Amino acid sequence: MTAENLSGVTPEDVAFVVRSESDEGFELLELPDRWRVQKGEQFEIFNSGMARAIVEEEQPEHSDPNTTTLPSGTLRWLDSETEVPFEAMEIEGKRIRIIDVSETDRKLARFRRKLNGSSARVNALVRNSIREGIVNNGIVEGAQVVGSLDRSTPIFGVQSGDSNESTRVSACFTMPDARSGHAYLLTGSTYRESLKATSRLASISV
Repeated sequence: MTAENLSGVTPEDVAFVVRSESDEGFELLELPDRWRVQKGEQFEIFNSGMARAIVEEEQPEHSDPNTTTLPSGTLRWLDSETEVPFEAMEIEGKRIRIIDVSETDRKLARFRRKLNGSSARVNALVRNSIREGIVNNGIVEGAQVVGSLDRSTPIFGVQSGDSNESTRVSACFTMPDARSGHAYLLTGSTYRESLKATSRLASISV
């Protein structure tokens, strides 16, 4: 049974937090909710058996992204001022801005557009990975360092946990800068295109 809003519950009532198909508790969800998890949503399952979708109501920026202007040279391949979207979020008391630059390069944009409606899953994957990295002192389970923006800014590659490769998505991002709080979403792609997307990113970032 699913309840979108539950009152009178405490963190101690939560038995499982389900973020992907591989998480403990996934099989306890009803079929429609399993589909929602596969699309990037997260659920809490309570000791009572109730489940609810996790909605970050305190972060309205997620549903209404802002835009910011990056000066020329902010990234190696930006040769003019470029307006890009960003999402703001707060993690462990830190204000983070995830700046989406996946459309600033023609070939990177092509990978993003091949997602066929799964861009929201890429965004969720990056948000969850950055949250995990901050909470776990820089460790993101399953992430790989696939390159570097500069000598001190590694680029991480992650993929969703879908068992079906045809629905799996992949992304490359940076963790938030300690001074600015800015992180970059650099690429989003299907799992099958991830190697090509990573190769393209490497060719323009080094």
